Amino acid sequence: MLPNYSCCSCYFGFHYSITEMEEILNFKYAIDMSSLIFLLILALIIFFIKQYNTLQKLTVEIKEARANIIVAYEKKVAIINQYSGLVDEYGDYEKSIQLKVSDNFLEMARATAKAVQNITALANQFPELKADSQYGKFLEAISENETFISNKREIYNFQVKEYNSAIAQIPMVFVAAMLGFKQAPFFDPKNEEALAAFSGADPEAIKNLAKEGTDKLRD
Repeated sequence: MLPNYSCCSCYFGFHYSITEMEEILNFKYAIDMSSLIFLLILALIIFFIKQYNTLQKLTVEIKEARANIIVAYEKKVAIINQYSGLVDEYGDYEKSIQLKVSDNFLEMARATAKAVQNITALANQFPELKADSQYGKFLEAISENETFISNKREIYNFQVKEYNSAIAQIPMVFVAAMLGFKQAPFFDPKNEEALAAFSGADPEAIKNLAKEGTDKLRD
């Protein structure tokens, strides 16, 4: 006698009713969907972490490039201070004041430019100073420093270009928007405030995104 398949079925060697079979299949389907959703969320989290690390690396490189510009101006300050005593011996020229380093390279740029201009003007008034070998060394050191500063500016702008290009490309543009990454400013000595304010990602946006991801994984 043949088995009645309308009343029962065989699943892995066990006999179940049609209703039981439907419950088993629905349960397996629910598990499979939950696993799929979990894997998708996990994949998205990994993707966001990788993209975040890439953007954060570019952000750090921009900050390092800006710091190197400040170091270059600090070297210029040191050069001027080193040779400042050279001009004190000539005429009634006001005794030179030692320049101070600052985190604001715009302030240092203005102070050093004025100091170099004053020393050069004094050398034009006193042939002895202009013929002094120390003055020649001063001019050489300043020239080398100007080249050094120019190179550091180019490196900074290159890093900014790489970063801005990265956050403008798909899919990075979506990640950047969600994590609060904004366009970085190119070098502009008149816009020191914007250069100093650049920080990369928005900590609050990252915190909210992490919370949402954690909540979804728990659900």
